[in-house]
Amino acid sequence: MSDQNISDSNVEQPDSHRRRTRHGFFGGIFLGGVLGVLLAVTIGAFAQFDGPRVGRFASLDPERAMDRAELVIDFALGQVDATDAQRAQVTAVVQAAIEDLQPTLAEHGAAHEALREILAQPFIDRAALEELRAARMQRADEASQRLVQTLADAADVLTQEQRVELMALGERFRH
Repeated sequence: MSDQNISDSNVEQPDSHRRRTRHGFFGGIFLGGVLGVLLAVTIGAFAQFDGPRVGRFASLDPERAMDRAELVIDFALGQVDATDAQRAQVTAVVQAAIEDLQPTLAEHGAAHEALREILAQPFIDRAALEELRAARMQRADEASQRLVQTLADAADVLTQEQRVELMALGERFRH
């Protein structure tokens, strides 16, 4: 009977509470969309690989990554009429991220090889697998934090109107 009272209290919320909740939800989606577009621009810098295998990050050349990032930045910021100063600032932010993330990308190949070695043994060393997994998760978390920092730093350079335009641009290129 107490379960019914709890569910009934959820249904009988005042309209103003439901509107605030709805606005908070859609505001979160909007903010997430803006951040997603800027993150996509940042990640676009890393979307190149040497060879046919997707995920082969270890051979990613930082100079090629920066060249690719500059193309993406020029295209995206050209669509929102960014100033030369804004372009230079965003480029510097992304370049710093590429430099910071390069060791993580290089370690990806080494971790893959370590995994292959562990699995090729006659007996599976579960402790070694767990250690490898934990180390990779820690590096992934660090890389994720760095990408979010990059996203926020790049977003700070742009006006709200430019961020909204970038979000609309991102919607056009969604798969």
